[in-house]
Amino acid sequence: MPENFKLLLDTNFFIRFFTADEPTQHQDCLQIIEHIQSGKFKPYLSNLVLTECSYVLTKIYHISNPQLKIMFQAILNLRNLTILETTNTPLALNWHWQTGVKLNDCLIATQLKPGIILCTYDREFRRLPEIFPEKIMTPTEILRYFVQK
Repeated sequence: MPENFKLLLDTNFFIRFFTADEPTQHQDCLQIIEHIQSGKFKPYLSNLVLTECSYVLTKIYHISNPQLKIMFQAILNLRNLTILETTNTPLALNWHWQTGVKLNDCLIATQLKPGIILCTYDREFRRLPEIFPEKIMTPTEILRYFVQK
């Protein structure tokens, strides 16, 4: 397995990790986190993901602000975390209008740099032009491809 394999962690990764509402997906996310903490994977995070997590966890899962603070602190404490803040808004808008993929997802997709894989369960990203399928993998696929080889 390559060292410092780079992963941009999407919103649903954290939702599955924190809520454990999908046990198999939760276990896969837990293993990804373990590989991050051991230094085998390098995590990347979009501020947009934090915004989406905040909304989903508080409005849908009814997580209190004190609980959310603990969850976000856990995210920010991931080993070697890099936070991505720059998006290509014109490109994201173009993709959004062409494909109907959510604007936030299009903005996140513009943050993918060479050598970074988007770690997500969201299949909508695969509809975006210029985002090659090998740049988008589920946690299960990542574990199967990079860990179990």
